[in-house]
Amino acid sequence: MSNFSSQSQSWPATATKLKDSFNTQLWDSAASLYRDNSTTSLHLQDGNALALLFSLTESPSQAALVSGPRRELVRDEPPCPELPDTTPPFVSGIEVLGHSAANELACSLELIRRLWSYMLDALQFTGSTLVEGLSANGSLYYRSSAGCNGDASYTSLSHGWSSAPTQALTMEVVGLKIVEMGGRRWFLSPKLGKFEGRQRCL
Repeated sequence: MSNFSSQSQSWPATATKLKDSFNTQLWDSAASLYRDNSTTSLHLQDGNALALLFSLTESPSQAALVSGPRRELVRDEPPCPELPDTTPPFVSGIEVLGHSAANELACSLELIRRLWSYMLDALQFTGSTLVEGLSANGSLYYRSSAGCNGDASYTSLSHGWSSAPTQALTMEVVGLKIVEMGGRRWFLSPKLGKFEGRQRCL
């Protein structure tokens, strides 16, 4: 443990340097999003979601800038430009948590309503959110043109990797957070956002 303790003294400075480099190399001010790398104009869903989740933005206003374009993408087209014709619940779950971390709860709730409500209601998803992924038109042809040869039978209905809304709704909306091991201390700070109908009954 002593080695880790001594190393920990340098971690904050290293993290700051890494954050500065990340923003210098990858921030696209015209799009208000992060690029995949310094030679492309592709703005990945996972990269921008992780930037929000890990607080790589340099200010709350920059975080809000990232949330804005991402929200428009969710409204208007499939949210995952790195995998055309694909909507992955796993990556979208990271985005839900990222918007929550950036205090853009309305963006989180909108994405949950659009994707997770669809997965719960659509007959092909067995009334659960355990589907591996779906295509842009909402069918089961996940990654149909990226390794699955257009065959829906490749798509799993038992992937437990889209549970991020449970965390976001519990910890960010209801605001229940454990702050000490074993649950000895916790706090409750609800941020209820805009709920309609039965959604008010938390």
